Amino acid sequence: MEAWSPGATPARVGRITSEISDSEFIVLVAEADDEVIGFAEAIPSKQELRAVYVRPNSVGQVGRWLLAELEELASKVTDTLTCTASLNAEAFYRACGYSGEEHCDVVFRPGVTLACVQLQKSIANFDHER
Repeated sequence: MEAWSPGATPARVGRITSEISDSEFIVLVAEADDEVIGFAEAIPSKQELRAVYVRPNSVGQVGRWLLAELEELASKVTDTLTCTASLNAEAFYRACGYSGEEHCDVVFRPGVTLACVQLQKSIANFDHER
């Protein structure tokens, strides 16, 4: 946890642990050489893509793989996913088929605000028989 979020509090670690075991959430983890190199999280019942994070690695395309797998799993519950993407992640999501123009600011804690954009994607066309 420290590598992904320096200074993570016990409350935050507890929240993430709870989300991993909550059946409403989809949480995927990518590993290489016994190390976590990425994760993705969604709440399909709320049509919400929460996160796709990937560490620099030599595997390549980890973020795209995590997102595609998450979308396929979520498509069993919903036909659309929405996300609030940081501006530095916007190009990744757009390259993966997300669109939208509504900009917003997300307040993480007092004094820490991040410029973001609201994006969405139809995921209704997955072939669940493949």
